[in-house]
Amino acid sequence: MPSPESHPSPDLSRGPIVPRSAAVRLMRRGLGRAYELAWGMWHARRVPGWRRELDRICGEVPDASATLLFLPSVPWTTLLAQRPQHMARALARAGAVVFYMVLPHDVECAAGFHMIEPRLYLAKVPPSVFAGRRDLVAFVLTYNSRYLAAIRPQRVVYDIIDDLRVFPDPTAGLARAHRRLLEWADLVLASALPLAEQVRGIRPDVHLIPNAVDADYVREHARRGTPPEEIADLVREGRPIIGYHGALAAWVDYALLAQGARLRPEYAFVLIGPDYDGSLGKAGLHRTSNVRWLGARPRAEVMRFLAWYDLGMLPFVLNPITHAVSPLKLFEYLAAGKPVVSTPLAEVSRYPVVLLAQDPEAFALALDHGLALRDDAVYKEAIEQTVRDNTWNARAKEVLTALDGLTFRTADSWRLA
Repeated sequence: MPSPESHPSPDLSRGPIVPRSAAVRLMRRGLGRAYELAWGMWHARRVPGWRRELDRICGEVPDASATLLFLPSVPWTTLLAQRPQHMARALARAGAVVFYMVLPHDVECAAGFHMIEPRLYLAKVPPSVFAGRRDLVAFVLTYNSRYLAAIRPQRVVYDIIDDLRVFPDPTAGLARAHRRLLEWADLVLASALPLAEQVRGIRPDVHLIPNAVDADYVREHARRGTPPEEIADLVREGRPIIGYHGALAAWVDYALLAQGARLRPEYAFVLIGPDYDGSLGKAGLHRTSNVRWLGARPRAEVMRFLAWYDLGMLPFVLNPITHAVSPLKLFEYLAAGKPVVSTPLAEVSRYPVVLLAQDPEAFALALDHGLALRDDAVYKEAIEQTVRDNTWNARAKEVLTALDGLTFRTADSWRLA
């Protein structure tokens, strides 16, 4: 099952995803790697030129706080911006030179380096272009560690973003990669407290770096103007809009939502996001009279809808996977000044501003309470403080501070294959 927040594949902008068998996934992975190899061989003659360009880019920022490489993960242009994109942007804003690798078959850019923001570059080049750089720090996720052998970075940051059971790859292979990375990474990050606790026995130095928010972006794009056409009738009627945006998949508690909607027929429940695994269609929730599903939308458009939410919700099922999730949308709701109602997820429960409820009756009452708090000055200040404490800029500074003082590897000390 994919992750509620940060699973790497596939690109949600390409429509609903049907889970495939392990055999099909292995075949597709094998074909993908063969294509990468063939692409790299085809462009081998360009590697020296790309290395010179890499040197030039890094040389233009001699006072950069770090040179960072994000190994291939979420396509940069995916509809749902996720942790790797947010972290890359924030680290570039914090003064690092950041390269975000994209795969050969990604259509978002041509081969080569492409600056998309100051100090932030898409890198559609073979991994060997980065090999041997003495200042390179690689950001690695469990599923993309295979690129390390070709790059041989001087330092490795292992970012644990999810419980391993969310990934569609063979668990045994991921478990081996996870263990090796815990042993060899110079710095280990965890996106949620349960994930950090799982690895403290091996890495007592793990850093808890939850997800966060670019509050300026949210506030710039989530301003009320003319309401979007799809909800204009709800706004005219003055119906409270209970909003959710993100992938709709098996981690959503559809039964809780359906019963909550029936208990509060005067509220409008607006869902924005793809039916990721077909579970929404099977649940039939979007056929409930006061539930409106709007499908997947680009991020800036999602913010236009967010402006008109009266309250944001996180109706997730409770299990070990969801307890280990740090929801990006939580901080987006808060940055837009919205009260939040959630099921009692372990990571979400760490934030006192969130109203928690598990059963339908309690969930409906929590919605009532949240709506009543919209204009409460004390609650609004608590929301503001939570946002100030949880920005991507603050997270980037934490990461760069943790990187300071780490010792560079020597080539013969590298053992992670």
